[in-house]
Amino acid sequence: MDIAFSHLGATNEMTGLCVAELKEGRTGHGSPFAAIMRRWAVPPVSFSKYCIGIALLRPALKHNTFKPVLLQAARAATPTIAL
Repeated sequence: MDIAFSHLGATNEMTGLCVAELKEGRTGHGSPFAAIMRRWAVPPVSFSKYCIGIALLRPALKHNTFKPVLLQAARAATPTIAL
């Protein structure tokens, strides 16, 4: 919850956002947590926390690949994520 990224004095926080990591095998769709998220209509998203941190901290770098995840995170979190 409330993940913060920092590097060389730059900081960006994802306030109000909770990242839940669920490891499932190919047939492991019986997770109670996954069922709750489906019921709440929360779509699963795969992303690298490291890459998202770099995209948030280094806006000069191309981050088009991460734009969908960043936009979804911005909609889910409080408006402290600057895109």
